[in-house]
Amino acid sequence: MPSTVSVLSMLVLTAREETLRDSAFGQALQDGTLEIPPPASLPGAEDLGPVPHIFVGDEAFTLRPNLMRPYAGRQLPLSKPVRIFNKQLSRARLVVECAFGIMAARWRMYWRVLGLSPSNVDACVKATCVLYNYLQRSFQEPLRMEMGTPNGHLPDVTRAGANNAPRQALQSSVCGKIMELLGQNKIDHHQRQVAILSQDSFYRVLTPDQKAKALKGQFNFDHPDAFDNELIVKTLWDILEGQTVQIPVYDFVTHSRKEEAVTVYPADVVLFEGILMFYSQEIRDLFQMKLFVDTDADTRLSRRVLRDISERGRDLEQVLTQYITFVKPAFEEFCLPTKKCADVIIPRGADNLVAINLIVQHIQDILNGGLTKRLNGSLNGYGTPRKRQVSESSSRPH
Repeated sequence: MPSTVSVLSMLVLTAREETLRDSAFGQALQDGTLEIPPPASLPGAEDLGPVPHIFVGDEAFTLRPNLMRPYAGRQLPLSKPVRIFNKQLSRARLVVECAFGIMAARWRMYWRVLGLSPSNVDACVKATCVLYNYLQRSFQEPLRMEMGTPNGHLPDVTRAGANNAPRQALQSSVCGKIMELLGQNKIDHHQRQVAILSQDSFYRVLTPDQKAKALKGQFNFDHPDAFDNELIVKTLWDILEGQTVQIPVYDFVTHSRKEEAVTVYPADVVLFEGILMFYSQEIRDLFQMKLFVDTDADTRLSRRVLRDISERGRDLEQVLTQYITFVKPAFEEFCLPTKKCADVIIPRGADNLVAINLIVQHIQDILNGGLTKRLNGSLNGYGTPRKRQVSESSSRPH
């Protein structure tokens, strides 16, 4: 396994100096506007103190504050420390080049520009490193765990962008981004004009046999029957009638509902997210606008791996087995076909700010009363004013 410890703060430069100098990247590096992160400690080597982020190039490049290159003069006698330095620097270049080559050969996401936020890119890279280790172990090949801790576990996964269900999962979703842009996440729950719910809160209460299977990773939580659709319908109708509702809190570690509940107060717009929100026509018909978030398969898998390991206490083998056995087949059978039911399809999820801004503008028009006459009594055959509801179905397994 390529060591991420030694390559996190390095980028190999293999282009010619003139190409670098004439590029926007090279100019930003030269004038100090590249926004290189400040020095930081390497995982497992905190005793060395903060280490600067540097680029590694060959002898063709000019020495810069954040660019290291070998000492020149192959034909001249070099001192032993200089020779050691050149050798170690060449090894660093080789490690970075080989690491990227190996990962690109395994994962298609490295073949193109990643249209994701930096935190999501970090999460995807770490997840692919974990998956690479898993594949190596599966084929009985030599395995090296050099991830910064003695047992090889990922350090600080939560800060890398893992989803903390349910709150942080919502914050990283399209619905969460909409709430942020509307400024609703800073308003007291009693005063909010926009409420947000998640289908993850409505998993059925499991029987003892089902719970035993769930604890072994053998229960399919991505099947439509895993959700309490009767409670979802009742909750939505109570919301439409302007009532305050109690939303269950699901414990994903014990696979059971907690005793406490979350209170959701009446709002003008309700955002409801979930992977199978469009599967039931009875539920689907309750929404005025239906959004389908189309996320890359690599991104979906990496998010799931990081979330389930860091937040739900599961090991990697269990997560991947569940993904292959239940999640992927269920997505293809139940979630993906509902894409045709969507009014709007949003590629790239929360990173697609153009699409999200259009949705935000539409909701703002509703909140400002600009669409009241057109919407009241004209949707879904209802003759009385209704709460506006937006549903987000996601190709991203939760």
